[in-house]
Amino acid sequence: MTSESPLADKKTRIAYNKELRAKGVPAKACGSCFAVKAFTQFNKCASKPDGRMSKCRDCHRAAMAKWNRENADRKRQWYEANAESQRAYFRRYYAENADAKREYARQWHAANPEKARAQAQRKRARKAAACVEDFTPAELFAAWEDAAIYDCYLCGLPFNEDDEVHLEHVVPISGGGTHEVANLLPAHARCNSMKHAADPLEAWQRVQRDTHGDAVAEARMRYMQAHTA
Repeated sequence: MTSESPLADKKTRIAYNKELRAKGVPAKACGSCFAVKAFTQFNKCASKPDGRMSKCRDCHRAAMAKWNRENADRKRQWYEANAESQRAYFRRYYAENADAKREYARQWHAANPEKARAQAQRKRARKAAACVEDFTPAELFAAWEDAAIYDCYLCGLPFNEDDEVHLEHVVPISGGGTHEVANLLPAHARCNSMKHAADPLEAWQRVQRDTHGDAVAEARMRYMQAHTA
């Protein structure tokens, strides 16, 4: 839709979306392109009345890419000034949350035994066909430090004190990736839950170029491709 759409008016759009919710229709009008799309086209957001962000996923990605391009220099300066605090954050986060993560996994396995067994079987099958490298958390952090990787590989933004961090196989094991240091990168938990079926390697390449420029993106690709090609 164009800006001539009646949904371009914020009050009209809010009323329209409220009416859709009242009727139980799982759709809403995007606050940027004004197109009416299914909920599946919007990222989750608990603070919104319908539990979805106001911008559709395409508009949200475009807005983030634009912000990253316009703020690339400022972000690089921030990384340089806060490199040590980011390293300390990673070490502290994993040290403080290791027990909680293990307990959550134990409770989930106890409550979902059939799913847990199926998940374990799939994981064993994938790892049997993949290259698996033994490494310690310290070796993983050291590799990230050498490559100056302190940001979320999916959105390109730094981690805050309250952020939950996920380790991601950039090339999924199910897609032929390896369980090696070079194929593991940090991601916000919220970004990981939002990527759905998007190709993670393409998402990572796009974010790196938008955030850091071609030269840094190409250097990081060479780092990863040394083991994942």
